[in-house]
Amino acid sequence: MRLLLFCVFLTLGLTTIGTAQSFLKKKPKDDTEQIAPITASEKQDLIIAYKEAGKKKNVLRKVLQLSIDEGYDSLTSVIYEHLSNVQVEEEKYDNALESITQAIHYNDHTHQKKRTANLYNQAGHICQYLKKFDKSISYYNQALKFYEDLGDQVEVANTHVNIGNTYYKTGRVEESKESLIKASKTFENPTVVNSNKKESAKGLADLGKAYDDIGDFRKALNLLENSLVIFESNEDYEGLASSLASLGHVQLNLKRYEDAEKSFLRSLEISQQYNYKLSMMESYKGMSQILSIKKDYKEALDMYDSYILMKDSIYLEDKKAAVAAATSQLNLKINEQELMLSHKRAELSTILDKKNDQLLISMILAFVLTSLVIIFLFKKYQNKKRVSENLQKENSSLIKTNVDLSQSQEFLEKTNAAKDKLFSIVAHDLKSPIASIKGFTELLATNPDAFTLAEIADLGKKMNASLGNLNQLLDNLLKWAMSQSGLMEFHPQEIQCTDFIESNIQIYQPIAEKKLIVLKAPTDNCEVKLYGDVNMLNFVLRNIIHNAVKFTDHKGSIHVTSKVSNSQLKITVSDTGVGMSSEALENIFNIDRRKKSLGTLHEKGTGLGLVLSKEFMDKNGGRMDVSSELGRGTTFTLYFPLAKS
Repeated sequence: MRLLLFCVFLTLGLTTIGTAQSFLKKKPKDDTEQIAPITASEKQDLIIAYKEAGKKKNVLRKVLQLSIDEGYDSLTSVIYEHLSNVQVEEEKYDNALESITQAIHYNDHTHQKKRTANLYNQAGHICQYLKKFDKSISYYNQALKFYEDLGDQVEVANTHVNIGNTYYKTGRVEESKESLIKASKTFENPTVVNSNKKESAKGLADLGKAYDDIGDFRKALNLLENSLVIFESNEDYEGLASSLASLGHVQLNLKRYEDAEKSFLRSLEISQQYNYKLSMMESYKGMSQILSIKKDYKEALDMYDSYILMKDSIYLEDKKAAVAAATSQLNLKINEQELMLSHKRAELSTILDKKNDQLLISMILAFVLTSLVIIFLFKKYQNKKRVSENLQKENSSLIKTNVDLSQSQEFLEKTNAAKDKLFSIVAHDLKSPIASIKGFTELLATNPDAFTLAEIADLGKKMNASLGNLNQLLDNLLKWAMSQSGLMEFHPQEIQCTDFIESNIQIYQPIAEKKLIVLKAPTDNCEVKLYGDVNMLNFVLRNIIHNAVKFTDHKGSIHVTSKVSNSQLKITVSDTGVGMSSEALENIFNIDRRKKSLGTLHEKGTGLGLVLSKEFMDKNGGRMDVSSELGRGTTFTLYFPLAKS
C-alpha cells in the first residue's frame, strides 16, 4: 500500500513530489536496519503509474533523486530502466546506455539475478544501435553468465544467438558459427523447448535467420520449420508470419522456388489479415524475386511496387510517430508550466485573504506581499523564457524533420527520373536487335531458295551477333534492377589475385586475337588476396576488359597490371584505343547524360555496364578511377580492399 500510494502521487505531477516523499520509509539509522525490498506486485503498480504519468521525464528524475536519497536500490533500478526505455524511443542511445548501466549498478545490491541478466541483455541491444559491437558482446556475455547460473537454458540459447549475430556483423564468421552451434544444441533438447515454448519459438526463428545470414541454408530451414510448429500451436500469428517470410527467403536461396512461393503467400495472407506490416513488406519482396525467376515480370513489378509502398508507409509512420512524440513532449512542458503558475497564483491569493487589520501586521504583509510579487514575476519571467527556449528547440527539430522529408522526396524524384531515362534507353536498344533479327528471319521465310549456304551462314552470324547484344542488354538490365532494389545477394570472400586476373583475361583473349590486339597481363607481383563478392568483382573486371577490346583498333594493345599500394590491390587496364572526349569522360557514370558509342567494329552497348561496375566497386569498399584522351586511349584504375589475412 505504501508504494501504491506513492505511485498515485507520482501520476499527479511535479506538485506532489513532496507529498510522495512522506510515504517513503526514512533512511536507516544504522547498518543493522534494513529497508524492505519491493515486491513484484508493487513493481507492476509502479510501471502502470509511469505509463499514466505520460512519461514525464522531469517527474521521473525528481522521483529518482528521492529514491536514491531514501536508499531504495530496487526502486532506483526500476526507474533508471524505465528512463532508458524512454530514451531509446527518443533515439537518444548514449543517454539510454548510461541509464541502463545505472539500473544494473543499483540492481546488483538486490541480488536479483534474473533481472540483472535481463538488464545486461538490454545494454547489449542498445550498443547495437550505437554500433559498439565489442561492447555489445561484452554485455551479452555478462547476461550469459547469469542465465547459466540460473539454469535458464532457453535464455542461454537466445543469448548465444545474440552473440552470434553480433560476431557476424563484425566479420568474425568462425566465432559467429561457434555461438550459433551452441544455441542449436540447446534447442535440440525437447525438454528445454517445452519449458518455455513462447521464448523457444522466438529463439528458433532468430537462430534460423542467423544461419541464413552466414549461408548455412539447410540448418536455417530446419530451425525455421521447427519454430513454425510452435508458433502455430500457440496461435502466435505475428511470429508465424515473420517466420514464414524468413523460411521463404531460405527456400529461395536453396532454389526451392515452389516451396518459397507457398511460404511467402501464406505469410502475406496472415500479415494482411492482422496488418503485420514488416512481414508483409518482406513477403512482397520475396514474391517479386520468385516471379522474376519465373519470368513473370509484370507480376514481379506489381509485387515490387507493393514492397516499395509498404516500405514507404512504414518509414512515414515512423516519422509521424517521431513528430507526434515531439509535439506531445512540447504540450506536456507547456501544461506543466501553466500548472506551476496556477499554484503560485493560488498561494498569493491565500496570503491576500489572511490580511490582518493591525497596522504593523499590514505593513509586514505588505512587505511580504511585495516580495512575493517580485519573486513571482521573476519566476514567471524565467519560466516564460525557458518555455520560449524549449519551443524554439522543438521548432528547430520539426524544421529538421521537414527538411529530411523534403530531401527524401527529392531523392525519390531523382530515382524516378533515372528510371524513366533507363526505360527510354532500353526501349531504343531492344528495338534495334529485335528489328534486325525480324528482318533476317523474314528474308529466310519469304525467299528460302534465293540464298546460298554461305549467305545463310552470314545471316546466321549477324542474327547471332544481334542476339548477343540483346542478351548482354538484358543481363545488364537485370543486374541493374537487382542492384537498385537491394535484391542482389552480397557474399564477400577472399579471392586469389592471379586467378582473378587470368580467368577474366582468358575470356576475351580469343576476341582480342581476332582483332590482332596484344592483350598482356603479367601477374608476377599478384600473390595477394583481395576481399569482396566474387561475382560482382568478376563483372567489373570483365566489363573493363571488354570495353578495352571493343574500343581498340586492329593491332592495338591492352596492358593489365597489378600492384599493392596503401593496403589496397591496384589493377590498371590501359588500352591504345579511340579514347574519350572530356565531356564523355565527365558523364561516364551518369546514366541520364551518358552518350553511347560504337566499338571499332560497330559493337553496340547500353552504357549500363560502367554504371553497374561503379556501384559494385562502391558496395565492395573499392574505388574506380578513369583517365582518357581522345585518339590516344583510356586507362581504368581499380582499387580493391585486401583480405585481412
